Amino acid sequence: MKMKKTLLLVLLTMSLPEVHAQSSVTLFGVIDAGLLYQNQNGGTGLGGKTKNSVTMFSGAGGSDNNEFGMLGLEDLGSGMQTGFKLMGEFDSGSGALRSSGTLFGAESNVWFQSPYGRVTVGKQIDPAYLALVFSDPRDAKNAYSAAGAWNFLQGQDPAPGDTAYESNAVSYSYRGHGFNTGVLYRFGGLPGALSHGRVMSAAIGYDNGSLIGNGGFLTKNDATGTRDLRIWEAGLGYRVGTVTVKALYVNYDLPQGNAVAPIGTTPPSRVIMAGGGVNWQITVAQELTAAYYFTENRMDTTNATSMYVLSDDYSLSKRTKLYGYVGLMAAKKGANALTALTTAQLTSGYPGANTTTVGFGIQHRF
Repeated sequence: MKMKKTLLLVLLTMSLPEVHAQSSVTLFGVIDAGLLYQNQNGGTGLGGKTKNSVTMFSGAGGSDNNEFGMLGLEDLGSGMQTGFKLMGEFDSGSGALRSSGTLFGAESNVWFQSPYGRVTVGKQIDPAYLALVFSDPRDAKNAYSAAGAWNFLQGQDPAPGDTAYESNAVSYSYRGHGFNTGVLYRFGGLPGALSHGRVMSAAIGYDNGSLIGNGGFLTKNDATGTRDLRIWEAGLGYRVGTVTVKALYVNYDLPQGNAVAPIGTTPPSRVIMAGGGVNWQITVAQELTAAYYFTENRMDTTNATSMYVLSDDYSLSKRTKLYGYVGLMAAKKGANALTALTTAQLTSGYPGANTTTVGFGIQHRF
């Protein structure tokens, strides 16, 4: 009897390394915080004018969102895998969740992957938003980049960022040979009315080490099935040695206006954003970026802004970096929250004036 128990224990011990090699769960996260100065802030839809403001930002005013989560992975063999991703966002200044009462408010999905691509089900990042990063010289950072417009030009949806992270969605994606492609369908959740609350998007990104390109399309209906938002994008870039040049164009059609809290409601509009810039990888640890963005409501051309930004990112290690940026927004007299957002922290330029912004931050990934 004792021999049988010993043999069973040996067999179990021998099998444990194989089990752990086939599946894993990884904790990950980003903590990003710093200080933000703006010589003036405010304007139509953003609560009025404030001069010489200094605030602490928690991701939204700097580089990336504060995130925490878990990644699961199981290797099924023959090039097939399955896994999950759970991710929430929080305020590093207070520790509060960005989505009150929702632990994993950014992503909560399960996926299956084969050599032919990946199918993902649940709340997930939109492929069109992922493609935007390919040609944005600021890599869709939270301050002075193409990310601000994408997150807050949402039509009648009251929640910022809903076309960056799509809930109740299923997608197919493929990565390989320099391509990153994807299609997504979001269900509105109303039985018998598939068009109500529906989102459909498709995108492609390409980077072969020298040539960079992307294109994408997204359309969203409101709760009644009426089209509420349509986005299309295109971009190009080229890398020579340590220098990369990028350019992008994004078109937002808002036939019912924009009502994302806490910006306020604006009338029907069609907003375009065009931008370009240069990234210089000075050393392995340091990258300097200079970029320009022009945003305009084509249905009211007095509502327009120009943004100029110079930024420096310095990596202290593979996980920690220091960064700083200086930005200038020149806003026309009719500028409001459709075109004048400087950061995802809802700081903005002021109509008819030049606004200067200076930010410094530290970021750690784990």
